[in-house]
Amino acid sequence: MNDAHDAAKSYDAVPYESRPLRPTHPDNLAVQAALVALAAPEVETCRVLEIGCATGGNLLPMAVGLPRGRFVGVDVSPAQIEAARRAQRELGVQNVDWIAGDVTAVAFAPASFDYVVCHGVWSWVPEPVQQAILAVIARVLSPDGIAYLSYNTYPGWHLRSMVRDMLLYRTRGIDEPGPRVRAAREFVNLLHERARDRDSAFVKFLGEEARLLG
Repeated sequence: MNDAHDAAKSYDAVPYESRPLRPTHPDNLAVQAALVALAAPEVETCRVLEIGCATGGNLLPMAVGLPRGRFVGVDVSPAQIEAARRAQRELGVQNVDWIAGDVTAVAFAPASFDYVVCHGVWSWVPEPVQQAILAVIARVLSPDGIAYLSYNTYPGWHLRSMVRDMLLYRTRGIDEPGPRVRAAREFVNLLHERARDRDSAFVKFLGEEARLLG
């Protein structure tokens, strides 16, 4: 069973949070480009690709707000893509398409997008996939195109990385998504409840993680 298939099963069972991300909006990206004296593609008629679009919570609002634009979302999870299509039908949006599959295997034409968004993906895939994503972005971007690629970096990621490592250790050997999620939530709540220094930055961070995981 390959990594892409495993990831699809995992995200089918536990969907990734999908919501509007203001920094990824073409209007914001065009302004950022202008601030450093770079040309940017026209926003009103932009062509946007989102890699790892989940259920469309970020891409659909863009499509609604920019009716003359064209939007494509790709995600490895068929269940999340189907949820995005349902939302699209309910909204009556016509200018967005969805593809279920590995973006590195989709044959997009060169220079076919003005903006490419990849959020919440890069840090969770192996290096060969990271390099493949960069190759896709380089191939599909128009000459003045802009890519938004987010990833986790130290030192800011250190606290969350510690919590993640503890949860991975606590849930080792639990393969089913439901029981694994429950065990992770219970453990982070236990860590927060048993911590002594309630005013420490780490304990406050644990509380925030417990709230997010809940």
